[in-house]
Amino acid sequence: MSKQITLNLDQATFEYLEVLAYGLNQELHNGDKENEALLAGHDKEKDDFAPLVSTLLEKIASSLADGVRRPSSWERETVDSLTGWDGTVNRGMFGETIDIPKPRNIPTPPEI
Repeated sequence: MSKQITLNLDQATFEYLEVLAYGLNQELHNGDKENEALLAGHDKEKDDFAPLVSTLLEKIASSLADGVRRPSSWERETVDSLTGWDGTVNRGMFGETIDIPKPRNIPTPPEI
């Protein structure tokens, strides 16, 4: 199951993300401007790379979720750096698919 969300980004933020998404695509495909992922990631009607940016943000979201799920993962450092989150969690509140291990040697709030 997946959830669809809508993000409201200002034009400059979106354009910087386009630069990043396009650049990563070109690095991955050795500068091939006709690669399938790039062509699929271009919205011809709007003349932008919103689909490519969306894919990039989905990958980033997945990595951030891994950082929450696995406290010892490299992604956790990214979560800490981007958000300042210290791992506080209300276990059992967010759905049946959530299984966050308790950190070792770090006091956690009591479970509800």
